[in-house]
Formats: sequence, C-alpha cells, structure tokens
Amino acid sequence: MDHFSDLPKLCPDFKIASEVKCKRTKTKSVVTNVMAPHFHSNLVHSLKKAPFPLIINETTNISTKIELALVTRQCNKKTGKVSCSLYELVEQTSGDAEAIFHSICSVLENDGIPFSNVVGFAADTTNVLFGQHNSIVSRFKQKVSNLFTLHCICRCAHLCASHACEKLPRTPDDLIHNVYNYFAHSAKRQPEFQKFQYFADVEPHKILKRCQTRWLS
Repeated sequence: MDHFSDLPKLCPDFKIASEVKCKRTKTKSVVTNVMAPHFHSNLVHSLKKAPFPLIINETTNISTKIELALVTRQCNKKTGKVSCSLYELVEQTSGDAEAIFHSICSVLENDGIPFSNVVGFAADTTNVLFGQHNSIVSRFKQKVSNLFTLHCICRCAHLCASHACEKLPRTPDDLIHNVYNYFAHSAKRQPEFQKFQYFADVEPHKILKRCQTRWLS
C-alpha cells in the first residue's frame, strides 16, 4: 500500500481520487477495525444457521508463538459454490489436545455458534488430532457422535511415499549425499569443479543439497 499514493496521480481530473491518501498505517487500521469485523460478523451469522466442517492447523512463527487457525467450508445456496473462510486465529499457550479443544469450544461459544453445527473435521495426521482415545477428534465425537473426519490428503500421500521409498536401495541416496558433501565443504574442490565444467563446455551450475521435505505435523 506504500505505492498506492502514486495511483491517484493517474486520475488528475478526479478531485476525490486525487485527494485520497492511504498508506500502510491507514490501510492496516481499515482492514483491522472496519473490514475484519464486518466480514467476521457475516461469517458468524451464516455459521449459526447452517452446518459446516471445521479445518484446523497449528502454526509457529519465529518467536515460537503457537497460533491455531480455524477455517470453515460452506456452500453458498444462491451460487452453489463452495468456499473456504478463515474463521479465527487463536493464540495457544499449549499444543496438547485438551488445550486446543478448549480453545475451539471457547471460540464457538463466544460467537453463539451451536456445537452441533460442526458436522465435519479435517486436520493433519497426528496423535494429538486423530488419536483414538485422548485426541481432539475423540473429544469432538463425545459432542457430535456422527462427526465426519478427514485426514490431510497431502500428509497421507507423503507418508505412503516415504514408507515406499524405504524399500528402495540406499545406494543412490548415499551417492547423492556424498557427491554434495565432497564439493560443498572444500574451498579447493569447488574451483576445480568449475574448471572442469568449463573444460567440458557445459553450462556452469552448482551442486544442490538433497533435502527431505516433509509435510509438517
């Protein structure tokens, strides 16, 4: 929004547009104090009237603060389209099942949304979320016995692929690691590698480190 002040200059003939001044501070205030309460109120109003599934996920920032994101999915009766909406972002002091479930119940209760309207639940595949006895799902089902639950498809696919790869030989994976380590930690070998690429008349490139990226739990 710091660049927005240049936009009205494109409309010198419009007095109202030319007098608009809105940068980061004012934009943040408008979004936080005007737009957010308006859209949140509309969302709460619709959640009170119709059943909906709840999608949750935990996130941590660089200050290690735990935040719980609550997302809902609803079908618009007029358009027939399904949309996702960020319902609430709750700061957590603990990541155990009891604390998370208490936060969810508190948010719904404060907004006057009947717990029975929650007909579905989706989240990552962890014991805290989907454990058989002491989890969020087990607590949900004490209140909503016919609750539909769905594991994160991406997380499940990753687990399947990871277990399948464990059956493959380790030799290719070890070779990739060893080649990178051979050059990465040597100030002498890296220039020699560049010279060899020049000798072989190939485009210079850097050997990348093989990293295992997984879906966060």
